[in-house]
This record gives sequence, C-alpha cells and structure tokens, in this order.
Amino acid sequence: MSPNFIRRWIGWGFNGYKKVVKNIRKKIMPCFIVIVLLASMFSGCIEEKPPESNYQKWAEGEWQPPNPDAFKRAADNSRKIEEWSKKHDDHLVQLVNDINANNERIDQWSKEHDARINELNSKMTEQSARIDQWSKDHNDRINELNIKIIEQNANIDELVKDIATQNAKTCEEVKKLQANLNNAAAQNTELCKKMEGHNACMDGHIKKIEDHNARIDQWSKDYNARLNELEGDIEARNAAICEASIEAQEHIDALSEEINNCLEDVIHIWEDIAIDLITPGIGDMKIPGAEELIRNLLKIEQREYHFKKLSYLAGVVSSVTSMTVLIPLMRVNEINAQEIERLGRQTPELAKITKYILQFRVEYNKNMNTLVVTLIRKQEAVLVLIKKFGILVK
Repeated sequence: MSPNFIRRWIGWGFNGYKKVVKNIRKKIMPCFIVIVLLASMFSGCIEEKPPESNYQKWAEGEWQPPNPDAFKRAADNSRKIEEWSKKHDDHLVQLVNDINANNERIDQWSKEHDARINELNSKMTEQSARIDQWSKDHNDRINELNIKIIEQNANIDELVKDIATQNAKTCEEVKKLQANLNNAAAQNTELCKKMEGHNACMDGHIKKIEDHNARIDQWSKDYNARLNELEGDIEARNAAICEASIEAQEHIDALSEEINNCLEDVIHIWEDIAIDLITPGIGDMKIPGAEELIRNLLKIEQREYHFKKLSYLAGVVSSVTSMTVLIPLMRVNEINAQEIERLGRQTPELAKITKYILQFRVEYNKNMNTLVVTLIRKQEAVLVLIKKFGILVK
C-alpha cells in the first residue's frame, strides 16, 4: 500500500464520519423524535371515537350506544390519552432540551474534531512527503546495490571459471607427477637391483685384495726371516732382496691390476646409472637435469689410474708418485659434491636420485678408503725395505 493511498483512505474516513454526524444531528434525530412521539401516542388499542352528537347524548343520558362497554372503553382511552399527553408533554420538552444540548455538544465536538482532523491531515501530508522522499532515496540505493550485485555476480562467475580451469590444469599436473613418481620408483627399484650386483662384485674385489694383502704379509714375514738369515752375507742378502723385490713387484702388479678392475667396475656403475637416468623410461619420462648431473658425475673417467704403468721408485720420488695417484682416489666422494646437491634441489625426482647416488658414493668411499689405506701401508713397508737396503725396484 502506497503512502498516498493510506492518506486518502484516512481522509475519506474522517470526512465521512463528520458528514454522518451532521446528518444525524440535522435530519435523522428530529425524524426519530417524531416517530417516537407518534408511536407512544397511538400505541394501545384505540377504537373509533363515537360521533360528537351521540357522545353528548350519551353523556346527558339521552342516548344509549349499542355496545356500552366498547363505547365506555373508548371514552376511557380518550381520557387516558389526554392524561398521558399532559403527563408526557413535560418529558418531551425535557427531551427536546436534552437534544438541543446534545446538538450543541456535537457542534462543539465537530469543531474540535475538524481542527484535530486538519492537524492530522497536515501531519499526514508532511509524513507522506517524507515517506515519498525516503522511498525515492531507498529505491535509488536499491538500484545501486542491484547494479553492484550484478557486477559482483559476473566477477564471481569469471572467478569460478578460472578456478575450474586451474583445477583441471592442477589435476593434469598431478597425474603427470604421479606418473613420474611411479616411473622414478620403478627405475629406483631397477637401480637397487643393479647396485646389489655391483656391491657383490665389489665385495669380490675386496676379498681378492684382502687375499693379496694376506699373501703380502706372509711374504713380508718370509722376507724378514730370510734377511735375518742372510745378514752376514751382503751379496747373498742383496740377491735375496732382489728376488724378494721381484716377487713383491709381482704381487704389487697383481694388486694394481685388481685395483684397475675395481675402478673399471666403478666406472661401469656410473655408466649404468647414467643410462638408467638419461634413457626414457615408462611413459617416455625424462628427468630434467639428469644429463647435466651424469656429465658431472662421469668426470671421474677423466682421471687415469693406470697402476700397471707406475714405477715405484726409491725414496721420496717413489712416495710422491704413488701418493699423487692414491690421494685423489681417497677423495672420490668430494668430486662435484656441491654441484650434485645443487642439482638435487631443483626437482623432487632429482632429489631422490641424488640422495640415492650420494648414499652409494658413501658406501663406495668406505670400500675404497679401506683399499687405499691398505695399499699405502703395504707401500710404506716396501719403501722402508728399499730405503734400508738401497735397492731400486724396476
């Protein structure tokens, strides 16, 4: 319902009420009084009044009506009506006075009511104006909010589309990563199997080296015993030393050959790892950065450890020459270690592979350190003998 309709409805109600009151006071009330008076006058059983002549004759006793009872009852009723009229005239006058007083009160109330209605109408007009202004402002604000809501809904729709697109891309990337992880796990399993074989091979080499060391220890004991026996005879001692040196040289050559075989197996290990990492696997996966990692790891091949070609010279020259070869061998795990760790931080796949390779290098370093320390110890024992007796090993 609009404010104008409410204002008109209230105005019609007050104006109609005022008209009804005026009509009651001016038209309906007098008619009502007359009707009441007539009804009171003619209520009861009123019979036809006999003619005046007969009534006078009957009063004088000259005439007797055919129905004396009815005639008498009519005469009584006439007398009662006259008495009632006289009795109620004062009451009617009082009623008229009361009606006039009520009319004056109604007039006064109508004036006050009209003033109140006019005041209310003015207030209603002001309220209607304020309501109209408020409605206009409110409608403008609602229109602005509706426009903003439409814009926000459009932005939300675009955002939902973007999120759906990103979710689809993310799902595809997750599937690819899962496939890469599965492939890496399969390759890791294969590498573990190969490493088990290589470790078994390394254990065989170490066992052979230990056998050679045991033989060298036994030879040293025999050599010392023979030196003690031949101490008095220098020529015999020199001959024995030469013979022992030749035998020692043979053992050292055999040991060097075993070390070369061990190093070749290590290089084959790196080559196998390179082939497994660089060659595409399940799902044509190629790990980013693997080629660079393998190229850095295979720099070990640039070092040439040809123990067969070494000449163990006497004194400082022999010591320096052999240490030049053996010390880099002890530092295999330090070659490009920082580069390997840097590459391993680039992708999760390289991190797993780098961790696996570094673990292998640690195990490899333990075995090689044992081998190198044994070689250095045996070499020092031979050098002591050579320095003691001043014999060159050719």
